[in-house]
Amino acid sequence: VIARRAGAAGGPPLAVLRLPDPAFPLGFEIGPEKAMIAGMPFAGDIALTARLDADGDAMTRGPSDLTGALASPVQPGATGVRIELGAAAP
Repeated sequence: VIARRAGAAGGPPLAVLRLPDPAFPLGFEIGPEKAMIAGMPFAGDIALTARLDADGDAMTRGPSDLTGALASPVQPGATGVRIELGAAAP
């Protein structure tokens, strides 16, 4: 699960949550404790995406990887967030 500032056009994500061997449906929490850069503010509109990486290597992209994203940004502390995986990664 990847959290980025909504509208960000690059740069590191705010936070990343790696979930080894997930079983679905899967509950998750992501916040400043998973920050990519210590001290980076975790506030404002946040875009969430998820990717199920078939080979387990987050640095590669393959045709078997599945992705999903929220249609609208969320605020920190949002509950009931659901990201549906289904589209093959580009």
